[in-house]
Formats: sequence, C-alpha cells, structure tokens
Amino acid sequence: MQKTITIGILFAFLIGVVMSSTYLFENVAAGNICVIQSPVSGELTVYTEPGIKWQGFGRVTYYPRSGVYEFNQPVDPNDPSQEKDYVPHLDNSLKITFNDGGEAWVSGSIRYDYPLTTDQIIILHKMFSGHENVLKGLIEKTVERSVYMSGPLMSSIDSFMSRRADVPKVIEDQARYGLYDVVTKDVRIKDEFTGEEKIIKQAEPVRDPKAPNGLARQEDSVLSKYGMVLSNFTTNNISYSPRVQERVNALFAAASDIQLATLNAKKAEQDKRTAEERGKSDAVTAEWKAKTITAEETETARKIALVQKIDAERDKDVANIEANKKREVAEQEKITASLYKDAQLLRAEADATYKRKVMEADGALAQKLDAYKYAVDRFSNAIANYRGAWTPQIVTGNSGAGQNNNAAMNMMEFLSIKAAKDLGLEMGMATTEKAQ
Repeated sequence: MQKTITIGILFAFLIGVVMSSTYLFENVAAGNICVIQSPVSGELTVYTEPGIKWQGFGRVTYYPRSGVYEFNQPVDPNDPSQEKDYVPHLDNSLKITFNDGGEAWVSGSIRYDYPLTTDQIIILHKMFSGHENVLKGLIEKTVERSVYMSGPLMSSIDSFMSRRADVPKVIEDQARYGLYDVVTKDVRIKDEFTGEEKIIKQAEPVRDPKAPNGLARQEDSVLSKYGMVLSNFTTNNISYSPRVQERVNALFAAASDIQLATLNAKKAEQDKRTAEERGKSDAVTAEWKAKTITAEETETARKIALVQKIDAERDKDVANIEANKKREVAEQEKITASLYKDAQLLRAEADATYKRKVMEADGALAQKLDAYKYAVDRFSNAIANYRGAWTPQIVTGNSGAGQNNNAAMNMMEFLSIKAAKDLGLEMGMATTEKAQ
C-alpha cells in the first residue's frame, strides 16, 4: 500500500515537472527577438539569437526582426466599377492632401527592421510592450504623418503626372529621417487648362547640407530614438478623389487633343517634306530619265550615224570601185574606139587610096558611066513624061537640006553631050588631062 502511494507521488511529480518545464525554458525561433520579464524582479532579458533560453516562469514577448507594414485599399471607392464592393473598415490606405486642395489615398507598403541592441529593445519594449502596439502606435503613425506632410510639397496634378515618381521617395525620406522643415512661398505658375498665370501657396523644404539628403528636418524621426529602420517604401495605387480625377481626365483630354493636333501638324509638315522630297526625287528621277533617254537617243543617233557613215563609206567604196570599173571600161572602150578609129581611118584611107588609084587608072570610068546612065535615065523619064508639043505647029522659012528639025532629039543630044562633058567622058578631055 505504501509502495503504491510512493509511486503515485513520483508520477505526479514527474507530470508536474513536465508541465512546468514549458515555463522554465523557451525555445526561441530564428527571425524573432525574445524579451523575457522575470516574475519576481521584473528584470527584462533580451534574446536575439535562436535556441532554448531560460524562462524561469517569466513573461515572454516576441518581436520580429523584420517585417512589412502594409496599408492597402482592396477596393478603390473612386472607381465606379468597384464602388459597390467597397468595405470601409477594410480600407487601410493613407490620405494625402496636396497644395491645390486635391485629395488622394495612398496604398502601399514599407519594410521595417527592429534594433538588435539590448538597450534599444528594452526601451522599445517598455514603451510599447508588444509588436502590435509598435506597429499601430509607432510605424503606422510615422508613415501616416509622412504621407500627409508630403502633400503640400506638390499639386495633385503634379503627383499624377510629372512628380509621380517623387511621391514614394518623399514619403520614405520623411519617414526615415524626420519631417521636412519647410517654408511656404507664393509660386507663380501657369494654369494647366487656361494657360494663364496664377499664384499658389507651395511648401518647399529648407536646404541644409548637414542634414540627411541635404534637407533640414523639423525633428529627428521618432523611429531613430528606438533604433528602428524603415526602407523600401512602395506604392501600388494612388486613388484620387472624383474632383481631382475629373481635372486629370480633362487635362488628359486637352493634352490628348494638343498632342493629336501637334501630331497632325507634324504629320502635315512631314507630309509636306515628304512631298517635297518626293518631288525632288521625282524631279531628279525625271532629270536622270531624260538624261538617260537623251544618252540613249544620242547613242542611238551615234550608232545610226556610224552605220550611215559605214554605209556611206561602203557606198563610196562601191561607187569608187564602180567608177574605177567604168573608167577602166571607158578607157578600154576609148582605147578600143581609138583603135577602131585608127583602123577605120586606115581602112578609109586605104579604100580612098584604092579608089583613087583605080580612078587614076581608068579615069573613074565606072562611076562616070553610072552617073551618065543615071542622068540619061532621068532625061529620058522627063521627056517620056512630057505631054507638051516638042515641035512647033507653025514653021516659017525653009529648012536647009539635011537639017534635023526634031527638037526632042536635039534636046536629048544636048543634054547627053553636057552630061558627058561634065563627067569628063570625052576621050580628048581625058587625054588632055593626062597630058596635063
């Protein structure tokens, strides 16, 4: 019985030891900072390295070494397509008001790093006593103030257009190093719609080469007091109020019209230049085409002239050959004619000599006889064809004895004697001529 009681007591003791061991030791995971407060003295012990640490029934508080604070707006209430899905208590975006009165809500995130020194962690723990309190009371408020105080440095239109990339830089710079020390100035600008000059109030940071990034601060960032560091600020959306969005849309429409007009003007100018260049190109093309045609025509004319020259020279050569041939033929004919002439002359001279010799030999008796015969024949034919009276019808006086009174016969005898005399047929004449 006593043995059983002893075993029970030991078993209960072991269970108590096991159960109480979770308050005796703490297993610190990597990536965490552990602060243990003693249950008796209240002394704070900080552990920044992972492993099993002595707890001694003390109170354990964890802080992450690093984390990301997000301030998102799941649904944009200024977007008509999302307006019905907007739930206000889920909206963690931060409001910003610009120097022209325009409003917007910034959504994004920023990275934070806790200090690793024991003194700074203890100060932080004593002030906030937990990570949620640090997140809400320190990080969130610091970022919220930085966002809000960045608005007066620019207009809503600038933040949407020309200085959009500056928005996260300005917010992060003020969150890390403190809010800017600013001066408000009257700045003369041109109205983005009318183009007229107007004066607005604009805050500008004071320059200080000794301050972080060369800009004076109202005070050091409260985060530096606790050794916390913020970095990598990013924005994923800036939701502008409907009034600002209307101005932006109108400005974009005007800018689009201006750009379109500018593009049209440039296009017209470019078209004009293109037309001019095309005209110049066409003119050059036409000029070179004309030159090409002229060159081709010149070359064709040259070839034709060359062919004609060749043909002319060929014709000339042919003509020369023909002329030479004809000249040679003429010369040959001339020679032939000359020979023929000489031959004919020789033949005529021979014939004349022959006839002369014959005539000298017989006194040209044959020719004379032929001529005499021809004359007698003519006389005879004339007398035969005469129809008149050859004798007179009346005769007066006495005719002598033996006188022939036939007139026709007398006439014929007279003519015959004359012809014979003319032809030299009288023997006496011939003998006389010979004698002479």
